[in-house]
Amino acid sequence: MKRKTSLDYSNTFVLISSLLLTEHLFSTKTQAQVIPDQTLGLEISIVAPIDAVNELIVGGAKRGGNLFHSFQDFNIGEGKSVFFANPQGVMNIFSRVTGGNPSQILGRLGVLGQSNLFFINPNGVLFGPNASLALSGSLLVSTANSILFADGSEFSTNLAQNNSLLTISVPIGLQFDTSPASITNQSRFTTLLPSFSDPNTIEPVTVGLFVFPGKTLALVSGDINLEGGNLTAFQGQIELGAVDANSTVNISSTGENWQLDYQQVQNFKDITLSKGSSVDASGASSGTITLNGSSITLSNNSRLVSFNIGTQQGGDIIVNAIRSFNIEGTGNFAEAVQINANGLAKP
Repeated sequence: MKRKTSLDYSNTFVLISSLLLTEHLFSTKTQAQVIPDQTLGLEISIVAPIDAVNELIVGGAKRGGNLFHSFQDFNIGEGKSVFFANPQGVMNIFSRVTGGNPSQILGRLGVLGQSNLFFINPNGVLFGPNASLALSGSLLVSTANSILFADGSEFSTNLAQNNSLLTISVPIGLQFDTSPASITNQSRFTTLLPSFSDPNTIEPVTVGLFVFPGKTLALVSGDINLEGGNLTAFQGQIELGAVDANSTVNISSTGENWQLDYQQVQNFKDITLSKGSSVDASGASSGTITLNGSSITLSNNSRLVSFNIGTQQGGDIIVNAIRSFNIEGTGNFAEAVQINANGLAKP
């Protein structure tokens, strides 16, 4: 069942974008640690300070509408912001970490433009309690070892495979090797939004990691843990995929969004929402939430939400669980859930 009200949410992103780009500018906490590697040669990524707390990533290797960046380490300190520059004509920014450390995103990650951002680190990714996003396009974060492209090339974190040419081709998949690392989200980032009950009232809303309305927010890794962290894509698409070793997850573009296909995945890992986590794709025309994993668990007041606030037909919440879909304790919430337990649904 979808809830319908008269609230117009279409312009919410204007307010949020302004807040995301201006907040925390005067914080003086730990410096960000973004260290480029040498794998792109003369097209090396360059980290340029904007001021004491903001850094801009420029350079990289541009191929048609694709821009490639490569890093030894990628961490953002609490209270700090790191933005990718968005050169004219670039539609997709691909970023990889080739060193051996996981990424800790404790501050703000952003793109100064409309490009989609793909970020892979096979060693793991942690979004801290104060982590936030400032981008206009879609975001895909993964612990995959490489991104596959339609022309047969790949953008790999394995230095032994980095001799292949970078490409203007479109991404078609994520390739995982042995023992995929996890992604953990603890983000409780809060911003001001129109009230559900009174559109003329602005109130604080804990959005966590947030992408603009209609965009895609995807986390694809080994285990996925939302530990009090929220994911929000109003009127958009949220994808959580927990896969095991030697997996390939297919990617296809459908206009503004990215669709993920797990038909080639043989074994899955677990997805856990705890400590009051939420995954929210509500909106004037609600979006779609899709979870693919082995055991998928909601506990401690965690919830999957896709309220249809307008009169148009909205999306669904789809839970594809190989082993089980568990709702533990009281206060958990999932609306309009299509559950495919003990086996993934086939097209």
